[in-house]
Amino acid sequence: MTHSRCLCGAVTWKTDGPFQFMSHCHCSRCRKAHGTPFATYVAAPAGGFRSSGRERVGRWESSPGFFRYFCTRCGSVVPGDPWQGLVFLPAGCMEEDPGERPGAHIFVASRAPWFEIRDALPRFEAYPPTCRRSRTGHRPIPLDRRRAEAVSAAASRTWSRDSRSVPGTVTARAAARRAVRRTPRIS
Repeated sequence: MTHSRCLCGAVTWKTDGPFQFMSHCHCSRCRKAHGTPFATYVAAPAGGFRSSGRERVGRWESSPGFFRYFCTRCGSVVPGDPWQGLVFLPAGCMEEDPGERPGAHIFVASRAPWFEIRDALPRFEAYPPTCRRSRTGHRPIPLDRRRAEAVSAAASRTWSRDSRSVPGTVTARAAARRAVRRTPRIS
């Protein structure tokens, strides 16, 4: 069980794993909401999520159908309502080691121009092939863990340093096409 809280402690939450797909998001909305060059989130099953202080949680619609949640007292980013059986947790608020490590940089096409990514994690212009978009296109839907690992491994093999938009970025569309063709469906 991982315990988390906002800066002032008015909103707290705890989560049972298993955690899925921790990533660094470089989209402009995450950068602005967090005031950092990227935001780190991890997905967890909604069934193991418990919170208190929800009366202190505010929300703002940052794009059609997509809300940003925050503590109305201190402004910290907090988890939103569960969606499609998952809750997306801001990793910076976790008080213990969740045991999961970031697996990728996402939305690097929108990264801050002054920030240089220096690690060897895979980089994706948008959502990686291990996630498919919801029907509205606003939230990622992680694939089941075994299929996600297989697709991610295939995408890593296609990782290219000569992408047109951002150096070191694999184009998600190309990687997904190759990976999904080679990956058996796991039910």
